[in-house]
Amino acid sequence: YSLNIPPITGNMTDCSDPLGLSTNQISDDSLFATSWQPGRSGPWYGRLNNESRRSWCSNESDNNQYIQVNNNFAFCHIL
Repeated sequence: YSLNIPPITGNMTDCSDPLGLSTNQISDDSLFATSWQPGRSGPWYGRLNNESRRSWCSNESDNNQYIQVNNNFAFCHIL
């Protein structure tokens, strides 16, 4: 797989700061997925260290599925 990241503009956050997925600073309505199994595996279950013991699971079986985080800040890098 490849990831195309556009050039970063604006203020960047410190790379050592958590992005907010595991701390719930990023709200559930900021998480989007191309598909998921209704009632069982929404994108909000894709959070790091979630305690629900559930996970995001695509409803499609192809290589075009992903989770997207909609936020108003720039990432300095993605691992």
